[in-house]
Amino acid sequence: MVGWILTPGSGARITGALLKFDQKDPNQGVFFVNIEDGSATRVETTMLKNKPSELIFMNPLLDPGTYYLEVRSILTGNTKIRTGRLSAQVTAV
Repeated sequence: MVGWILTPGSGARITGALLKFDQKDPNQGVFFVNIEDGSATRVETTMLKNKPSELIFMNPLLDPGTYYLEVRSILTGNTKIRTGRLSAQVTAV
């Protein structure tokens, strides 16, 4: 599995389907989940783009470690959060 190195403050782009989420709901959004302890950090910066097929945001400052990148959203007409996870791991240095 190829991983990614996170550069805090640089831009990131996720493409796919059904990605758009409600930015006002703290349970939805882009999250970095620490593999070691399971803690999740939500990207709190303003999303530059929050569309169904594309998310663009600024990378947060994370403690050094390895993370999963997740997008959590509630699809229209549903009440449960759907989570999608990047298959590669992200490393913060």
